[in-house]
Amino acid sequence: MEFKNWLAGDGDTQPRTLEPAPKWKWLKAGKVKGRLYGGCLPSLVQLCGTKYLPDYTGRILLLELPEGDKPGTPFSLDAARSAMADLRNAGLLEKVGGIVVGRPYMYDEKMTAAFEKMVCDQCYGIEIPVLAGVDTGHSDPMLTLPLDVMVSLDSEAMEYEQFVILEEVVKA
Repeated sequence: MEFKNWLAGDGDTQPRTLEPAPKWKWLKAGKVKGRLYGGCLPSLVQLCGTKYLPDYTGRILLLELPEGDKPGTPFSLDAARSAMADLRNAGLLEKVGGIVVGRPYMYDEKMTAAFEKMVCDQCYGIEIPVLAGVDTGHSDPMLTLPLDVMVSLDSEAMEYEQFVILEEVVKA
């Protein structure tokens, strides 16, 4: 069961409808290994300039967007653009070894294309691999990705080896 509207309480549950996941997309090709760090884009921006922002040097930056201001709405593309510019201006994008971008919540094809172009624009001149459309964050279906684990990105690898978690995450 899932909550259609998180704010409505127990009365708004429904069975989850399984949908096929779209393919992931390389916005910038490349190959890198690094520790996966990151999360929700606006939350990362809030950490910039504070002692709580981890050192992202050589890490693989995981980015995903939240819901919009109202439940069931997409996050504003203008707000996403502003937040990405903040990360660029803070020097964070120049430090990372690569970027994994979650599929934006409730974006249609046109919005997704504009979002992907904006990510590329913000990464202009930075030679790192960028993988987009990954089923993580506020997407459906959703992969739960562990943070601070070694991962690899390789745009030239076979499809199932392009984004790989290289460490054991759960131990029995």
